[in-house]
Amino acid sequence: MVFHIFCIFFSSTAHAEENSKNTDLKHVTIKLHWQHQFQFAGIYAAKEKGFYRQAGLDVEILTGFNHPYDEVENGNVDFGISGTGIVMEYMKGRPFVALGATFQSSPYVWLVKADSGIYSAADFVGRTINRQSEADDLTAIFLQQHVDTSKINFVPPAKTISMI
Repeated sequence: MVFHIFCIFFSSTAHAEENSKNTDLKHVTIKLHWQHQFQFAGIYAAKEKGFYRQAGLDVEILTGFNHPYDEVENGNVDFGISGTGIVMEYMKGRPFVALGATFQSSPYVWLVKADSGIYSAADFVGRTINRQSEADDLTAIFLQQHVDTSKINFVPPAKTISMI
């Protein structure tokens, strides 16, 4: 009985201490440029392991369908996750700072059917490609391979699986 009361007292004291620590945390938002998926595993792991809390941050992770440039710039979110497109946005005069690079080489790939006849970047001429933005790793490949991108039909990504 005494042990049980001690546990209740201890757990309520610990809970009160945790709440007082939580009030000292700065709430920040991180906006992903896509839905929850493995590419953001480091962000989720840091939250689950308490690394953000150790740094004094209460992090809220938000999902999206596009790069959050406007939301960061207008202050709706504190941090945004982007790809190489941030360089283009910076060159347009937007007040962004790249805090770090998650990948040291690009993880992006094209997915095509085996019977599509697409084996190189030049094979996309005259085709339709679904992509998230103009300033991305895939565009860099077209530029490097001297592919005339005006001869490729680019469409934005579908926002739901039923649109694909």
